Amino acid sequence: LEKGHESCTDCSGCQAHFLECSYDSSTEEASNCNSDRRVYGGYMTMEFARDRELQTPDLGTTQENIAAYLSQTWNTPELVRDWGKPVCVFSGGNHDIILPGIRRQNFIANVQWMLKTLQSECHHLIWLSNAPNKKKLKFPQHLTIMKSWDRGVKELVASDQDLVRMTSFIDVLDASLTYSHADYIHMEDQWYDDLGAWFASFM
Repeated sequence: LEKGHESCTDCSGCQAHFLECSYDSSTEEASNCNSDRRVYGGYMTMEFARDRELQTPDLGTTQENIAAYLSQTWNTPELVRDWGKPVCVFSGGNHDIILPGIRRQNFIANVQWMLKTLQSECHHLIWLSNAPNKKKLKFPQHLTIMKSWDRGVKELVASDQDLVRMTSFIDVLDASLTYSHADYIHMEDQWYDDLGAWFASFM
């Protein structure tokens, strides 16, 4: 990121959303979730695999602060007892690829650091491949490069003894080619709705 603008994000569509449980010490239950067995969790914005957009006095990177939030809010002893740790779903590359001078190996190293940073706070890690556009326009996120970067993540997971035991790589490329893009890198809402419904079917 540009020096002096480390805490800024230009991701206009990256709004975080949470559904959280509160633990009632008097009843020893996560009262607002356990009664009807609602799943809790949320979407947390990470624009890059390693960045300083979200900083606190204690931690300097977005990824470290998200890990700390999971530890302190979603992974309390009571919630872990009742629900277990969250399944963490990641995807990345579309924004990383526009960083000046970044290469495939830099991205893979950043992904490894990100997954290792969050690994202890997740029950399981899921990496969703990108859904690149098959049109050949003058953008860096074209199909050949994004497939190569995703393949690098898949090879990283397979070669890392700590990650391979708790990480799934889900390749959504072929499925995404049957859906429309909203722009060169983002999909229309129907793609996200159907992908979310597919994940929800396993809950």
